[in-house]
Amino acid sequence: MTAAAADHRHRRRRPAPALLLVLPALLVAACASGGAGATAPARPSDLPFDAGVQAAEADAVVDSIGVNVHLTYVDTPYARFDRVAAALRGPGIRHVRDGLRLDTPYQVDRLRQLAAMGITSHLILGAPHEDLRTLHALLEDELLDAVGSVEGPNEHDLSGDPDWAATTRARQRALARLIEGDEATEHLPVLAPSLVHVDSRAALGRVDADLGNLHSYTGGDPPTSDHLDAELRLASAVSGDRPAWVTETGYHTDLVGRSDQPPVSEEVAGRYIPRQYLENFRRGIARTYVYELVDQRTGAPDGEQNFGLVRSDFTPKPAHTALGHLIALFADPGPAFVPGRLGYELRGRDDRTRDLLVQRRDGTFLLAVWQEASLWDTRTRTALDPPGLELVLDVDQPVAAPVLHRPSDGGAVEHPEALTDGGWHLAVSGSVAVLELAPTGR
Repeated sequence: MTAAAADHRHRRRRPAPALLLVLPALLVAACASGGAGATAPARPSDLPFDAGVQAAEADAVVDSIGVNVHLTYVDTPYARFDRVAAALRGPGIRHVRDGLRLDTPYQVDRLRQLAAMGITSHLILGAPHEDLRTLHALLEDELLDAVGSVEGPNEHDLSGDPDWAATTRARQRALARLIEGDEATEHLPVLAPSLVHVDSRAALGRVDADLGNLHSYTGGDPPTSDHLDAELRLASAVSGDRPAWVTETGYHTDLVGRSDQPPVSEEVAGRYIPRQYLENFRRGIARTYVYELVDQRTGAPDGEQNFGLVRSDFTPKPAHTALGHLIALFADPGPAFVPGRLGYELRGRDDRTRDLLVQRRDGTFLLAVWQEASLWDTRTRTALDPPGLELVLDVDQPVAAPVLHRPSDGGAVEHPEALTDGGWHLAVSGSVAVLELAPTGR
């Protein structure tokens, strides 16, 4: 056993704050662990109809939504902090991820301004060559009220360092000891380092971390349960049975260049990204940070510069607009509460139908439904229009006439047709649909 492995084995397993680790009760715990034996969450059709499905808190979905920013990239649109702040505040995003840098006091000021807006930061504590104790002191002295979590080296397996694995293990161990050994910072969850290459997980092995860390890009393909299963299995080689966060995922919209990662159109990204957030949440991922907020150079033939939710002139892409509609539906801030149960059935569903049940504090249930369908051909770079499904929704208690919201279609609102034999007609596709179901009592 290596010294790093021995240290991990005997290190006190410090739990992260409960709010960040609570998983919706309808999820299977193994999905969050990333273990090879993970199984899919039970579908409503797998449950007795009269048992009902346990809802999650609606606001927990909003709290799972984060986005990457680069506040120190002053030669990009991120120099316009007023516009950056507006692009976060507009849809109601509460969490950002950035890398903490030394000798950039403006970054500290901006992170504190975001905190004053109610936006919490998750920070990468520098590259391995940066002085960790100085970074920790900066965090403790000036940013404790702005930061909710930290992580180790970011994608250091791409650095060209021939000893990247040993360097990463040593840096992560030092980070964990600094954070845990200081009363001022011991409450902060420490995420595992992020990695890119598949074989890098085995090369790195187990490290000191409270949470796993995924960079789960799909390469232009849709977000799917199978892809997330594979990513969680990889993460378990580094973080074991710990829950994981996704600190990077997303889609670039450069349709001109020939980047390693295939693009999608802005329209398709606006349909995939809400699915990505909801798929991750339903599988027990308590936080997902999409990469990134702003295009660094819209239209440049370089995918890396076109991942933004907004363009470099800060005009919103469809994904930014859709996210605003999604957050507006699920936002329900307030003290923790115990959501109820709802017995429901989606008649006509198939093995690609996905659903997520949550509840607001006023008792209203929200049922998100979508098909795990591909909307883009990555080879021809053209949109696909797969057939949807015609479903019938049945519920086990009186509810007001459902209202259907389509966040990726401009927030369109529909009123499903009530059927004479009971239930409501629902057309679902590769875009998220959200039903509002307000119980009326018996």
